[in-house]
Amino acid sequence: MPLLLLSIAALLAGPILIGLAQPDARLRRVLDGYVMVTIGGLVALHLAPAAFADAGVWAAAALAVGAALPWLVERRLADESGRAGATLFAVGGLTLHALIDGAALTMPEHTHDHTHASLAVAVIVHRLPVGLLVWWALAEVAGRRAVIAILGVMVAATVVGFVAGDPLLHDLPPFGSALFLALVSGALLHVLGHGLHAPSQGARWLALGGALGVGTIAALSLLG
Repeated sequence: MPLLLLSIAALLAGPILIGLAQPDARLRRVLDGYVMVTIGGLVALHLAPAAFADAGVWAAAALAVGAALPWLVERRLADESGRAGATLFAVGGLTLHALIDGAALTMPEHTHDHTHASLAVAVIVHRLPVGLLVWWALAEVAGRRAVIAILGVMVAATVVGFVAGDPLLHDLPPFGSALFLALVSGALLHVLGHGLHAPSQGARWLALGGALGVGTIAALSLLG
């Protein structure tokens, strides 16, 4: 339950951060650096190797599928968010993504190994830019009330995924668990492109965020 609450808080923190920082502000650059290093490091060092160890080449296919959904959703949000059909598609994709996030958070509930602890941290951290993306892409098009409703749907989907994922994932064999881990890892990787459109701006703040990300990975490794 604490992991579920943290993931919801991270999702809702994104729109709150908008009130504190614009896309090129120092706080945003710190957040960019932190998210990119933390997610990239956890997937490369902990999650992907564990998935490939148990599922082999099938893990690569699951990772690709996991990466495709957020990419499609973000493309619709960025390019066609003014169209009703594209918006509905994006909301559906975001809801499915939230369901997967919620289910992923149940894995550390039953095991305390290092890989699943890394998964929980990665899921929670990546929800920050997801909340930011939803607000930036849809607030002007659909209105603030609509975006708040969309975030509410995502919160509900996270809870449903968490509750439903418990019985579904608890008894999965190692191969099935590895495929799901690869699927989630792919979904996490889409955040690596966030904030890279102007890397020369605020480089030292980006580096500060990256250093904080390295600290997070190191602390998790020591605790594991």
